[in-house]
Amino acid sequence: GDGDAADNLRKYLISLEQERQSIQQRNMEAEATWKQICESRDDMLSKIDVSKTKLSRLESRLESIFETLKNDDGSNNYDLVGGSLEELRLLKRKVQTEEELLAEKGLRRASETHSFYVGETVVIVAEGEWKGYDAFVKASDDPLTVTVVPILDMFAIDDADGEEPLVLSRRDVAVFDYPDNWGFSDDTHVGTDSYS
Repeated sequence: GDGDAADNLRKYLISLEQERQSIQQRNMEAEATWKQICESRDDMLSKIDVSKTKLSRLESRLESIFETLKNDDGSNNYDLVGGSLEELRLLKRKVQTEEELLAEKGLRRASETHSFYVGETVVIVAEGEWKGYDAFVKASDDPLTVTVVPILDMFAIDDADGEEPLVLSRRDVAVFDYPDNWGFSDDTHVGTDSYS
């Protein structure tokens, strides 16, 4: 009997030790899992804070864009640029000066020293119904003005279409802007009078 009781006690103690080691192992695993959960929670909270900050910046940018567009006088001076909300921004459009627009068409405003000649083709740039029309120079005796006749027929070679002459300020007409290497200047006449 005593041997059996001792043997049973030893088996019981071994079993208890194995159970204790198993519980200890599970406790260590639970602690490791808890630590991972805490780290994940902290990481998620940090990412949420970063997202809130980012969202706040985007809202501020959108608010700023909205205010700028709301206060724009309707002249459409802005373009929305960007492929995503993060890249979205306002870009102020370059407003071209009248000189730049004329230069794109190969023209420039007549200078105060430009020598007009009768029959020269010019473009009217004065505000009004004739703006943008070609015209023939009729007279340029006055140093401040030039008399022109608007061209309504693109095949006209003079003022034969009978339009009334217009007296314009020299700055209200544009002349063709020939490159310097062509040999023309404000003093060079390239029209019909120069060949007569």
